[in-house]
Amino acid sequence: MIDYASGRYINYARLAPHDVDFDDIAQGLGSTIRFRGQTSRLISVAEHALRVERFGTIIAELYGVDDHHVAVCALHHDDHEAYMPWGDCPGPYKTDAMREAEAAVQAVIWEAIGWAPSEQVQRAVKAADAAALYYEAALWSIGGTQWCENVWPAEITESFKLRLLGAAHPKTGETLTEAVSTGRWWGEAWARRMTELRPPQARPVLNSKMLSGERRL
Repeated sequence: MIDYASGRYINYARLAPHDVDFDDIAQGLGSTIRFRGQTSRLISVAEHALRVERFGTIIAELYGVDDHHVAVCALHHDDHEAYMPWGDCPGPYKTDAMREAEAAVQAVIWEAIGWAPSEQVQRAVKAADAAALYYEAALWSIGGTQWCENVWPAEITESFKLRLLGAAHPKTGETLTEAVSTGRWWGEAWARRMTELRPPQARPVLNSKMLSGERRL
């Protein structure tokens, strides 16, 4: 059992829809660091999810899918990492058992939301996720330029690559200072976007006490 910011004690292997708390997810994603922290600046999973969401809305037309559906799926695609004991585990070290556990937790989260993406939407998000990994590695990962070209999605053309480059940097409306790039800031940014991007027939769980002032990270 692991305790969460909401005060709940949860066993991820027995996660049920009523256990899912999106402020816990915002806290977890904002505080979970990508690339094991081996970057020129810290990149949280919450920041990554927001980047994948922006990329996804651009890539959606390549797959002939609704860009809003892609945006919702992209924003939530790593929600399970807030509940996994290993957080954001680098792909080469992830076992099949770990992948199965992550997929099971993500399925419960979709059930809690009351909506699930189609296979084609998930394909578009997978491409957006790979593109975000490419840019994060190229721009900020120490040594990432040595391998980032290997993860670029083959189906994304050069013209789309240039369009995505313009969306790679955080669009915050303010200077990205060290303070702004903290987990708390990105967790709140993720939660704010979550309340804006409601999927069709979403359940009322997609609210944030954090943003209403009832709870702070």
